[in-house]
Amino acid sequence: MPINDSQIILPNNTRKASVAHPYVMPPLTRLRIQQSFRNAKPIIGRKILKRASTLRNELKIFVNNLNNETTNKLEENIFRLVVNCVANVDFPSKVASNSFAFGEFFAQFCIFGFRPDFFSTIADAMVAECVRQDGGAQKR
Repeated sequence: MPINDSQIILPNNTRKASVAHPYVMPPLTRLRIQQSFRNAKPIIGRKILKRASTLRNELKIFVNNLNNETTNKLEENIFRLVVNCVANVDFPSKVASNSFAFGEFFAQFCIFGFRPDFFSTIADAMVAECVRQDGGAQKR
């Protein structure tokens, strides 16, 4: 189900007005994020999944029980989610749609032991790997 920008609720409980607030984040922050991922390689999906597996033993068991082809698909989907979110950072509805599709993709793995609470571990690993991708090149 697609989400439009008028359905996005901002932290202060106000609805996003596309005209009044054209950007979700300051332009400098957006630029830093986009520049950090200009040269991102698909291997970041593997690194994120590997880091997530080290953070949570149940996730490690789940990943270890998958065949290589399926693991590669998971890594590819993680990479695509990060790249699509960075590319659409100014469009919350597109980020939400990409995230929803990402969740739908993982739903098929519930019969193999995937649990929805693994998403928080994957998100933590994404943040850690994204900071690592940046290499601390951006000053605060």
